[in-house]
Amino acid sequence: TNFNGAANITGVRNAILEVLNNGRITFLNNINASGVDFDSHTNISNNFVRVNTSAMNPTLNTSANITLYNVTVDNPAIYVDPEEDGTYTRCPASKCFIIANIQSGDLPNVTFNVTGFSSYKILNESNISIIPLYPMKDQNATFLVNTSPDGIMSVNFTVISPAGVKVLNNVSGS
Repeated sequence: TNFNGAANITGVRNAILEVLNNGRITFLNNINASGVDFDSHTNISNNFVRVNTSAMNPTLNTSANITLYNVTVDNPAIYVDPEEDGTYTRCPASKCFIIANIQSGDLPNVTFNVTGFSSYKILNESNISIIPLYPMKDQNATFLVNTSPDGIMSVNFTVISPAGVKVLNNVSGS
C-alpha cells in the first residue's frame, strides 16, 4: 500500500505490506498509519513475520492474513512467540490458522490468518510415535519424532506408572 497516497492516513482500508519474494500482510481492519515506521518495526523474511505493534499505532494489532512465499518446510504449522522472548509454541487455532498451502514454482506459499500480532514462524509439523503404542511393564519403548532442522530438536517426557505415580518426570532426550 502506498501510505503517502492514502486519502485518510488514520483509517487506511485494505492495507498491504509486502516484501517481494518473502511475503505479505493484508490487514483485515482499518489501520492508522500516521507516523508509523513500517521499515523499522516489521520483518517479513524466510518462513517468518513480525510486526512490533508496541512500537507503532495499536490499530496495527488487528486481524490479518499473512502469506509467506517459498516456504521451506514440507508439512507447515504456525508457531507464535506471544511473549516476544524467543520461545515459540504451536499457535492455537483460535489465534491463527492456515488458510491455504499453494504450490508456486518449486516451493509453496502458505497463507494463514492471525487475530493479532507477535512473531510468527512456519515450522514443520512434528509428530511423535511410540513403539509399541502401549508398552508393558519392563518393556522398552521407542519414541520416534519427525522433525526438521528448524523444528523440535529434543523431546521432554514423563513416565507414569499404571497406579498414576510419576516414575520419571520431565526427562529430556535428543
